[in-house]
Amino acid sequence: MARSTRTTMFRFWLWLIALIGVIVPRRLRDDWKQEWEAELQHREHLLDEWDRLAWRTKLDLLLRSVGAFWDALWLQSYRWEDEMIQDLRYGVRMLLKKPGFTITAVLSLAIGIGANSAIFSVVNGVVLRPLPFHEPERLVRLWHDKPQANQHEILIAPDDVIEWRNQAQSFDGIAAYFQTGSVFTGDFEPEQVAGARVSADYFPLLGFQPILGRNFLSEETQPGKDLVLLLSHQLWQRRFGADPAIIGRTITMDHTNSYTVVGVMPPDVSFPGKSEFWKPLDLHIQVRHGMRYLSVIARLKPGATFKQAAAELNLANEGLQQQYPEAYKGSRIEILPLHDSVVGKVRLALMVLLGAVGFVLLIACANVANLLLARAAARQKEIAVRAALGAGRWRLIRQMLTESTLLAALGGACGLLLARWGVQALIALNPPNIPRLNQVSIDGRVLGFTFAVSLLVGLLFGLAPALQLSKPDLNRALKEGGAQAASSGQRFRGNGLRGLLVVAQTALALVLLAGAGLMLKSFVKLRQVELGFDPTHAIELTIAPAFNRFPQGQRTNDYYQQMLDSINTTSGVISSAVVTGAPLGGFLMTSPILIAGRPAPASTDAQPAHVTVISPDYFRVVGTALKQGRFFTEHDGESKPRVAIINEAMARRYFPDGSPIGQRISLISEQDKPFEIVGVVADIKQIGLDKETQPNLYLSFRQYEVGFMNIVARSVGEPSTLIPALRSRIREVDQYAPITRVRTLEEVVSESIAQPRFYTLLLALFAGVAVILAAIGLYGVMSYAVSQRTREIGIRVALGAEPQRILRMIVGQGLLLILMGVAAGLAAAFALTRLISTLLFGVSATDPVTFAVIALTLIVVALAACYLPARRATKVDPMTALRCE
Repeated sequence: MARSTRTTMFRFWLWLIALIGVIVPRRLRDDWKQEWEAELQHREHLLDEWDRLAWRTKLDLLLRSVGAFWDALWLQSYRWEDEMIQDLRYGVRMLLKKPGFTITAVLSLAIGIGANSAIFSVVNGVVLRPLPFHEPERLVRLWHDKPQANQHEILIAPDDVIEWRNQAQSFDGIAAYFQTGSVFTGDFEPEQVAGARVSADYFPLLGFQPILGRNFLSEETQPGKDLVLLLSHQLWQRRFGADPAIIGRTITMDHTNSYTVVGVMPPDVSFPGKSEFWKPLDLHIQVRHGMRYLSVIARLKPGATFKQAAAELNLANEGLQQQYPEAYKGSRIEILPLHDSVVGKVRLALMVLLGAVGFVLLIACANVANLLLARAAARQKEIAVRAALGAGRWRLIRQMLTESTLLAALGGACGLLLARWGVQALIALNPPNIPRLNQVSIDGRVLGFTFAVSLLVGLLFGLAPALQLSKPDLNRALKEGGAQAASSGQRFRGNGLRGLLVVAQTALALVLLAGAGLMLKSFVKLRQVELGFDPTHAIELTIAPAFNRFPQGQRTNDYYQQMLDSINTTSGVISSAVVTGAPLGGFLMTSPILIAGRPAPASTDAQPAHVTVISPDYFRVVGTALKQGRFFTEHDGESKPRVAIINEAMARRYFPDGSPIGQRISLISEQDKPFEIVGVVADIKQIGLDKETQPNLYLSFRQYEVGFMNIVARSVGEPSTLIPALRSRIREVDQYAPITRVRTLEEVVSESIAQPRFYTLLLALFAGVAVILAAIGLYGVMSYAVSQRTREIGIRVALGAEPQRILRMIVGQGLLLILMGVAAGLAAAFALTRLISTLLFGVSATDPVTFAVIALTLIVVALAACYLPARRATKVDPMTALRCE
């Protein structure tokens, strides 16, 4: 009985050896089985003595008994090495055998993968990469909203920050800042530098420490103690030569103020904006309550939620509403992650571009899949021979996928090179209003993305041909001429799959064309917007004078008049003017207004208007039309009655029932000093071409004194040629005034539409590539169909079929595929183009005219791709065709 048990056990081990041996390389299997069987025979004697063995011997026996499993797994490296190297070597030989096919497939994939990697690099650098702060996920931005007044992202008053710090318990800290600029003078050329005033806890909140010196102290925000300065690493290197003894050095700013440098920040610090220096901010400054000019960021405590923090802030805001109802009526506090605040406005556009290049990649995959399907028909005999020699279906599929993966790897490598060039081109274009563009690069995440996409693409376009090719008809394929002798079922499945791929390509191309068409039409409408001024032969100059160095009592308006008098004497200058907010400059002062004879509004937020201060010749210089009344004249001086000019938007809103000429209007801060409206001018686009023009009140600089103003001048010829002469004239009046910006008004208009132009250009480029790839794919399918039907066409011609009938037959087959793809594409475009509705101007996301034009354009291009193979089919010689068969 015992012997029987041992025999059964021994047979069980032999069965286990056979089972494990399946995963051992065949060339090692026999030696491996003999060795383990010998060990089992030796251990069988030990099993008879099991009860008398020590526990250490029992444990050693068990470990050695299961060692075969580990041996078999360890031997897998030999097996994979043999088979993988064999697959790779064979795949390389097959790709080198057909260099035309290989080059075409690799280039198609390189375009798709390269475009995806380039756009992903931008998305990664701008959207996905966290902000360069300590624990950036806990940083938030705070602001006021007044939904009823349609006012959003309103800046914060200093009193609000103090109140929030006292009452909100969900934050580790709340910091405030506002951007500013100063003129660095001293021993160097005067330079206007962008900077910011920040609260003392600003940099500790972000998690930054200076690389030299220290942060601001809390007492340094007080008046008299705030003449200290932090420098950016870039400014320290550029202006001060990276002087290590910069700490404690006194720097003259704005010609008179002296600041002591207390620290230099790390290289990656420039927030907010592109600040290059920072001054301390006093939150306890005495200003009118509700005067809002601060941006606020905060750091949530660990575990605190946005909802909890928002509730605490709005509770504090309710207390302020009760104390100051006019300033806070209808307001609420909004909280948003700082990352979303920085990149939120460009996220949608970048994701649309990423989706667009994804479509391009799918079309490229469909093209390569069609190439592989066509190539598969020519390899029927080869695959049949391999199957007859014992290759299983999985072995054949693995070989085909190895070849497709090799193609994808080559395409990915070339795509990375294209992506590098693409990223450099995108950065060189320098589209405005795209934050963090300097952080865009080909990093590890982009390399991983490209590798993953290449691997996925190899499996995606290689799977269908591999599945089809791995089931050959051995009897038919091994006959003479079997290389072209696919069975009717296989031929039908192959042609059907290729047709489906063409339909998918056409649909994807139409979606991209629809998006590009809508963006292009939107851009054209944007360019057709009435500017309200003439940008030709006009130039804008921005200077930053230091008025605090002028003699006591000297008016800033006298300073600018001297500038204008000097510029007007320049050869080639027709006239010049000054303005607080140049066209499309983005800077506008806003103030509520009061209209004489009408009751005062219940809220100070009612009846707002932009306020622009100009010199008398401003409208003539920029070419703005007068609609009613008159322009300012030299007689509208300081001692004369105060006059004003309004734009048409203000006339429509506040004087809809009559002429505004002669009406009296005043700023709410100067209710006792009204202005008489003497003219109405055309609306000037001040913020952006896509923004609705708001009411604008124009005041003469002779009657309303302000600080900084821009200079605009109109020339006889090309204005850019006058820049050296204009600089010289400005230096004659003030040699210390830095000229911070010089640009023509045509450049201003171009910059204002640069972002939509950038998106439209890229989307149109991707759509064009998609259409070309789809047309190539359709051409390939129709060419292959014609080659398969050569004998049939020859018989038709021999029986008297006219060339026109053959042409209609072939083109009709292609047209059917086209129409199916167009129908599917229109349905998809109707749903997907709604995602870009916020990027459009003056165009519906489902604009029927655009959809119809795009569909007809794609049909025409596709028919052209069908016509060439069809025309070749009409020239088939029936005798040659029948002889070939």
